[in-house]
Order: sequence, then C-alpha cells, then structure tokens
Amino acid sequence: MPQRRITLALAALGACTTPRTDAVQGHGEGSPLGDEPVPVLQLPADVRPERYSLDLDITPSLEHVQGAATIEVVLSSPRRVIWLHGRDLRVKEATLEERGEKPVPVRYQQVTSEGVARLVLPHAVGPGPAKLRLAWEAPWNTQLVGLYLSRSGPDAYAVTQFEALDARRAFPGFDEPRFKTPFDVTLMARSGDVVVSNSATRSEEALPGGRKRVRFATTRPLPTYLVFFAAGPFDVVEASLPPNEVRRRPLPVRGLAPRGRGRELAFALAAGNEMLVALERWMGIPYPYDKLDHLAASEFIAGAMENAGAILYRDSLLLVDPVHPDEDRMARVAAVMAHEMAHQWFGNLVTLPWWTEAWLNESFAQFLGVRIADAHHPDWGLGMRQIRLVDSVMVDDALTSARAIRQPLRRSEEIWDQFDDLTYQKGMAVLATFERWLGAEPFRQGLRSYIAAHADGTGSTEALLAAWSQSAGQDVSGPFSGFVDRPGVPLVAVETQCGDGARARFTQRRHALRGASAPGGAWEIPVCIRFQAQGPPATRCLLVPPAGAVLELGDGCPAWLMPDAGGVGYYRWALAPPDLDRLRRAGLDRLSGAERLSLAMNVRAAQRVGALPYAAAMDLLAALASDPDDMVAAVGMDAIAFAREHLLGPEDLPALEAAALELYRPALRGQGFDGPPGESEPARRVRVRTLGFLAEVAREPAVRREAARRGRAFAGFSGGPLDPGAVSPDLRALALEVAVEEQGPALYDALLARLDGIADGQQRHQVLDALSRTQNPVLDGRAASLWRDERLRPQERLDPVLLPERPAAMRRVFPQIVASLDEMIPLLPAGAEGELPHAASGFCDAAQLAEARRFLGRAVSRHPSMRQGSAKVLERIEACIAERASDRRAAGAWFARWARSSH
Repeated sequence: MPQRRITLALAALGACTTPRTDAVQGHGEGSPLGDEPVPVLQLPADVRPERYSLDLDITPSLEHVQGAATIEVVLSSPRRVIWLHGRDLRVKEATLEERGEKPVPVRYQQVTSEGVARLVLPHAVGPGPAKLRLAWEAPWNTQLVGLYLSRSGPDAYAVTQFEALDARRAFPGFDEPRFKTPFDVTLMARSGDVVVSNSATRSEEALPGGRKRVRFATTRPLPTYLVFFAAGPFDVVEASLPPNEVRRRPLPVRGLAPRGRGRELAFALAAGNEMLVALERWMGIPYPYDKLDHLAASEFIAGAMENAGAILYRDSLLLVDPVHPDEDRMARVAAVMAHEMAHQWFGNLVTLPWWTEAWLNESFAQFLGVRIADAHHPDWGLGMRQIRLVDSVMVDDALTSARAIRQPLRRSEEIWDQFDDLTYQKGMAVLATFERWLGAEPFRQGLRSYIAAHADGTGSTEALLAAWSQSAGQDVSGPFSGFVDRPGVPLVAVETQCGDGARARFTQRRHALRGASAPGGAWEIPVCIRFQAQGPPATRCLLVPPAGAVLELGDGCPAWLMPDAGGVGYYRWALAPPDLDRLRRAGLDRLSGAERLSLAMNVRAAQRVGALPYAAAMDLLAALASDPDDMVAAVGMDAIAFAREHLLGPEDLPALEAAALELYRPALRGQGFDGPPGESEPARRVRVRTLGFLAEVAREPAVRREAARRGRAFAGFSGGPLDPGAVSPDLRALALEVAVEEQGPALYDALLARLDGIADGQQRHQVLDALSRTQNPVLDGRAASLWRDERLRPQERLDPVLLPERPAAMRRVFPQIVASLDEMIPLLPAGAEGELPHAASGFCDAAQLAEARRFLGRAVSRHPSMRQGSAKVLERIEACIAERASDRRAAGAWFARWARSSH
C-alpha cells in the first residue's frame, strides 16, 4: 500500500514540559498498545525523519537559546509513541499534524539522562508520512558541546559542536548518523553579528531592537551531527575559488576569525584553497556543498570539526601570525585543514550508518588529508610524522586490551572510544598498506565508485570492500576484514635462504608487549619487500597467510632485504640476525627516509619486547643518530629519554648525558637557536629537535642557559611586554620551560599573570606547558594544581594534567586527580574525563601500579567512559615494569661503555 505522508511539528504555545531522567516504558514497535523498553543506543527503525525546518534565536547576549522546529517523518508501522532525542530542553509545545488535519497536542518527555525522549500520541498514527512541530528553550552549554558560547576577550560567539550525541542538546530530533535529511535553517542574532550555518545565506531581515533574522538555503541531506550554527563579531576574509576541470561552478570560500584576528587567516586560506582543488582532483568528484567557511574559535573541545560547508577549528589550528610565522604550526594547520576538507566526501557526502563504522570517516580523512598536505609542502615531512604516529599506535595495539577498529557498541559511553588514535592512525596505516598492495589506481577507483554510489546517503565497510574487490579484480574483503575486525598488530618474521636459488621465508604471529600473551597469527597480510641481489634494488609484494609463505627472489643471494618497502606497512617486522646485519652494513644507504624510520622503529620495538638484546638495538639506533631526517634520529632520542626516566638510577645519569651529547650534539653543526640564512626545512627540524633533546635529556648547560635567557626575554621578565621576537616560535615552548625551571616562582608568577592577555591558543599552550612541566621542586604543588586556575579555558584544563612526555610531572599530578576527581570533571569539556586515566601513564613500578589500579577501579565504576583508557594504561605500566626489570642492567652497561669510549 502506498505510504501516506504525516508531519510531526513542534510549536510554542506555552504548555511546559520539563526534562525527566527516569526510565519509562513506551509502546511496542509495530504494536501501538504494547510496552517496549527505552531504546538504549539506536532508535526504532520504523520512524524516519525526511526534512527539518529549524528556527533558533542564538543571540549570545540572551540567557537561553529559543527554538522551534518542524520535522517531517514517515512511519512504516502504527505508533502511539515516537522515540526521538532531546537533552535538557524545556519543550513548551509539541503538536502532531496528520493528513493536513488540525494539529493535536502530543506529550514530550525526556526519559534518560543521555537525551532519549518520547512523544506520547493521542492515538495510533501511521503507517505513512506525518508532521511534528515543537518549540523549546535550552541553556547555553558550559562544557563546549551542543550550542555554547566561545569567548575571546570581551566578545562572545555562539557556536555548535554536535558530534557525536550533542545535536540533541540544541534541538529535538533523530540524533543518529543514519538519518540524513535536508535542513532549512533560520537563525536570529544581533544585527552586527556574522551569522553562519551549513549553506549559503538566502536572505536577511532586520528586526526591532537591533537584531536580524537570517535564512539559509536548503542543505543537501545531512545527519544531525554535521549541522552547524554560529553567530558573533567575526572578522571575515573572502577567498573564493574559480571553477576547475572537476568543479564547473565557482565556490565561495571564507575565513572567519575572532574580532581583530582576521589578518591571521591568510596562510590557511591560501593553503586550504590549493589543497581543496587537489582533493577534488584526487577524488574526481567536485566539492559537494554550495560554499565553504573555515571558522576559528578560541574555546573548542576538539582540534577541528568537519561540519558540512562550515568547518570549525580551534584557533591555534587555523590562525597563523604573519609577522612571526611558525613552520611547525603551518604544517599542523595544513594537515588539519586537509583532514577536515577530506571529510566533506568521507563522512559528509557519504556518512557512516552507525558509530561502529567511525573508521569510514576518520581513517579515510586521515589517509587522504596527510597525502594531500604532504604533497602540498613536502619539506614539512608530514608523511614521516604520520609513520611515527602509527608506531605509537602499534604499542597500544600490542596490548591484550586492544580493541578492534570496528566492534559492537554496548553503551553510549563507548562511542567516543571509536575516536581514538587506533581509528585515525591504525586505520590510515591499514589503508596505506592495502593501497601499496593493490596499486594506487585500483585503490582510488574503488573509492571513487563507492562515494559516487552512496552520495547523500550512508555507506558501509562491506560496500566499500565490494567496490575495491571489483576495481582490483581480486578479493579484498577477506584480507582487509582481518585488520578492521580483529585487534592486534601482526609480526612478520623474514629469513632469506640461499642455495639452489634465493628465497625469503615469511612467518607471522601477533606482536605482544612483555608479559602479554601472543596468540598465533590469523591475518592475510599484504607485505612488500625491497631487496638487492645482482642488479638494482627490486620490490616484490605478496599476501602472507596465517601458515606463512615463501617468495622466490631469483638466482643471486640478496646483499640486503628490507621487509617494509616504502615504510608504510601496518605490521611489525623482524629479520633473522644475519639478514639484519646485512641490511645495516650494506643496505642502510640505499633505504628511503621512510624505510630507515621503519627500521629504527622495528628495532626499538624488538628490544622493548625482549626479542633483540638492548645493546644490539641501541648500537643500531646510535648508527642513525646523525640521520638527516629528524623523525629517524628521534627514535634513538626517545629510547635514551625512556632510559633516563625508567631504566637508570641517579648514579648512571652522568654516563647517559655524556652518551647523549656525543651522539646528538654533532647534528647541530655549530648552529644554535638561530638557524643559518637559507636553512632548509629538514635541517631546521633536525636543529630544533636536537636542541630540545640536549636541553631536556642531555641537560647540556650551554643550551639550557641560552634557552633560559630567551625564555625570560620572551616573557618580558624584566618588566616589559611579551617579546615574540626573542625566540623563534618553534623553540618558544622549550625556552619557556627551561626558564621557568631555572628562574623558579618569580617567572612562574609573571607568566601566569600574563595568561589573560594572551589571545592566541598556541601561545597560551606554550605558557601552560612551561608552568605544568617544570621540574623545579619548589613549584611542585602549584604546578600540580594549575588545572584549577580560573584563567584557563575549559579545553586547557587537561594541559596541566596530561603530560605524556614528562612522567615525573604526571606522577606529581596524579594524587591531585585522586583527591579531586569530583571537583575536576565538571570543569572539563564534556566527555574529557575519558582521558584522565592517561595521567598514570608515567608510572613504572609495582607500588605505582597498585595505586593506579585502586583509583582507576573506583573511577571506572562511576565514570564508564574511563574504562578503555584505564585498561590500556594499566597494561602499559605492567609492560614498563617488565622492561625495566629485564633491561635495567644492560642499559646501565651500554651507557657506561659509550661514555668510556667517548673519552
């Protein structure tokens, strides 16, 4: 039977319905008189929204947000109760209109604290279309989610952050990604404010009292989490794009910054426009929306959010000071912009059906964003930085508590677990691994056909794998599913055998940290090797099944073999000792930077799990200390820093510092805090990283004196203003940190007093880092409680608490978290408590483990969002304790030997 159209409408008529948080019984799906439980995660599928008309007053000076909405829905079966979402909304009126008849009142009730609500209808409705009208008011959120006020100096800006479950805090609706509909949005604000939503402005109407109403064009179908509103005194800079061979129409592009900071948009708009065109060309599909705004907010929970047509960024990830440009910051800005713009296809045009598939959004945006940003400016080394990030994720993926990229959700708190580094970095690396195996063109063609087939709708892992299998002409689903549906990182062991022809034998198992069980291998692993036999280096790829494989290499025994051609494979690898020795002696100079980084990371990983003796691993890392790429040299630096923190006693530190100086000081080549004229970007990165290592780990007196001098000058310690020219932005954090440690309370107080006058988020972060990380014992108590200071923005309160590069500082802060958890959580952005377990990640002995286990056990019982982080941190502490017990003596001997030889 043809469905009849019904519309649900919410209009303001004055009857009040206050939110409730008690669980209630509704009426059964498909049975209008039967009871049914409150839906915990997903709403029933028999009510589907088809269009929203939203009308909100988001004037920042108002005490509450006022809103009205019309939602058109279709019911596929009769209903007396309609489930939807609305969190902490004071709904004034809710009415139902069916078949054009007079609207009748319906009762709205919030029934769970997470915003599941129900509409109780006066009689059974459906099947067919219907209309709902609702009117409500909502509080401005104080934890940077939903609709909230971002403050910059004296100004307030209304902005939204709706992913994943927070659109329901701003308006009632069906707040799940599978429900994509067009939106008609009308916003009221002050007449002088810039007002923004997802689509282009259609009209503006002046209202009495210095206000205006702005209507926007109807959007393409969107899920609620990608809807966006903003209003405030933004600076606006236009940077529209002309048509190109992919997009036949001009594209309006703007940058929006807090008042007075518009000049800082120039870099982002120029780089963003170039990268957007590159994205269109790579996809072969034009940018999908009618305009693109890049907006900066001073107070924002995330780094950036990919709202369709209106991307919101934390100010430090969009704005760049043109007077004192910072290459590292520009690289971060470009990488984040490319990631968020890639989302306009992956996530926005084609949306995940449910949050279990978050990798379809984030892994692809990371993969393509890094690719595009790296091509935009290769000297930044963004591809190498990404490989280094994947290495840290492999450590977590080696835990027995590791989760699969795609796994079922049992409760809403687990949704944010999907947005961790595993999804971003492992997912990206798995994509790179399969692209290398399939070939770039079949890989891209499969993605293009998938996006085209599911445009304006939802996709799925299965649909994507089918598209790849078709474009590649081979099964991709089986091998790929093993990486997204199974936790863990595989270890591929390779051994060459020479006799009657040369061959490489491959076996696999799961890589595991010390003390953890390692089940047998169960992957089909795309492995590509590079080797040199009688001719020039050659590359061969194969699929290694669980039982292992043998690859024939030809007649000549290879002089060397690299098991990860290109350095992008998502697997750990190990060579038999003779093969590793040949690679080091004969192949090191033939490897690319990414391959040398893969070698360094895998040698370090083998040492950490006990598969390679400490001295053998450190000898190889020492051979890479002068590598021209800072990421390669950094692996050895990190190993020495770990030894200082966790393996060695005070009596061993002079030897460690001597070895650190001997190995890494030559990389400076006589340069210091000011690079030479014409310094290349790779050389700058090496210089900056080396100075930081010498100051913080080697504790080199001359470097520390100069850092402290420049830090005091930047802070205006002699009584003047901040002096950004006193130290380059890439060394500012180091200079401030050393200066605070050396100067003590006087500089600490001076910097803290200046915080209110610093608008730029990155400068604020640098100041807070220096105050939090200080190793001056006189400041221990103050640094540990800095998170309480009222001058901190909400997103900054985690900065003094989570200091992964400063285990000593984290050990200092942890008792504060234990004592003040209930006070701390309301001051953080919503959901940020899930990060707090990582404050114990600097622990590395049995007593500290017991302390962390006691506290986190209690905390998880009250805050389930801390469960995943707690399991990960506790297991990493156990691995650190095991590594310390195994390698403490060997580490002391290695540093002593190196120190003796340096004399």
